[in-house]
This record gives sequence, structure tokens and C-alpha cells, in this order.
Amino acid sequence: EGYTLNKHIEILLDVANAISFAHSKGILHRDLKPENVMVGAYGETLVMDWGIAVDIREPQPESTRAPHKSTVRGPAGTPVYMSPEQAEGRGDGLGAHTDVYLLGAILHELITGRPPHQREGCRLLDVLVTASQSVAPEYDEDIPRALQEICRTAMAREPQDRYQTVAQFSDAVSTWMGHRASLMLADQADALAGEARSDSSAAHEQYGLFTRALARYEQSLLAWPENRQALRGQAVTSIAYADEALARKDFGVVEAQLTLL
Repeated sequence: EGYTLNKHIEILLDVANAISFAHSKGILHRDLKPENVMVGAYGETLVMDWGIAVDIREPQPESTRAPHKSTVRGPAGTPVYMSPEQAEGRGDGLGAHTDVYLLGAILHELITGRPPHQREGCRLLDVLVTASQSVAPEYDEDIPRALQEICRTAMAREPQDRYQTVAQFSDAVSTWMGHRASLMLADQADALAGEARSDSSAAHEQYGLFTRALARYEQSLLAWPENRQALRGQAVTSIAYADEALARKDFGVVEAQLTLL
């Protein structure tokens, strides 16, 4: 409580490290959620409640530290966070990708304030159906696009469409953490560019929007030269700016924009 989003995400990365270690030992947690994460007095992160953990090693070993996933015959976990394979009780569908889904669900709650399958007034069966369907979530425009995409990938309905390891999920989140200023500038530039393309007002007003968008892309690339979102947006916006100027027969503006490509 009282933590910033960045601090919460740092804790989530600590959780991911712990889960990655568990996976290396063949153990799947299956019930990752904020309530099962504790931060100690010295800042240490503890992952709690391993009560429904299962062994996911293949082939099934003769002795296991936990019940093997092949024994799973029904839903288990916390429904508002569950992956489709959990909601459907498919033990053969469980794997590292299941905990990846749950980590994505925690990130979803961090950026929206609610678990992914939470619906007001829904019965348990309705929540399980929602978890089983796992429709890609929509997010408010003020949520960074990179975080939106990380959540959608982690919580993809089909396991093969998710990050295949917790390390891949962590790398994506860490990249956002390291380059968030650049990515946020690129988001602002995208919004300005979209406004410019739909603007039909006087030339100086529309050109002003294009110019501001390109300036934001430039700032974004100064912070992170490899930002593909900004590189792509800069090129697309320069072409759109040139097209609009061509339609207005402002050939000097056209030439200026094309020289930037």
C-alpha cells in the first residue's frame, strides 16, 4: 500500500524470479495473486501459499515433491486470475505458461486496479467461463501501450501465444522499466500523429500537430535510439505529413519531410 506502480512492478519481477526458480525444479505454483505475495521488513519478497502447486516434469518421475499435473481433474486456483487450462481443469494443459498467465494477470491488476476476470455480480460459473474464454483485454488510453501488450501476450488464451518462460515475461517487463520514458514519449507522439491525420482544419493547425508529433518521436529516440515504436511512427508520420502537404500543394513541406526518410 502506498507504493508507486514502478515499485509494484519491481516486486512483481522479484516474484517472477522466485517462480522461475521453482519452474527449474519442476514445480508450478498455480495460485499467483497479490494476496500471495508478501514484502518482508527488509524489503525481501516472499511468494506464499504453495498449497496447490504441482509437479510438471515430463515424463512423470517416480517420486515427486508435489502431486503431478496428471492428477489434476478439475479447476483449481483463484477464479478471477485463472488461466483457461486451470478454469477447464485440464491437468495435461498445465505448464510454465500457466504461471506466466498468472503473472500477467497480476500485472493487469496493477495497471487497471482489478483482476482480469472480475465482473460485478457474476456467479462462480460465469467467472470460470470468462477465464476459459480469456478474451484479449481492452485498456484505457492512458495505460502505456507496451504494458498493454505485455499483459495481452502473457494472458493469451492459447499457451503457445504466451511468453513461453517466466524469463521472457521478465525481460519484456524489464525492457519497459528501462525504457519507459522513451516509450511514453512514443505513445504521446502516436496520439498527436493520429489527431493530425484526422484533422481537417486550417493547414497551420494540422501542420502544428504533425510537427509536435515528430518532435516527440525525436525526443523518444534520443532517450532510446532502438525504440521500434518511435522509429516506425516517425516514418509513418513523415509520410502522412508529406501526403497532406502534397494535397495542399505545399511542395516545400513535402520536400522537407521526404528528406527525413
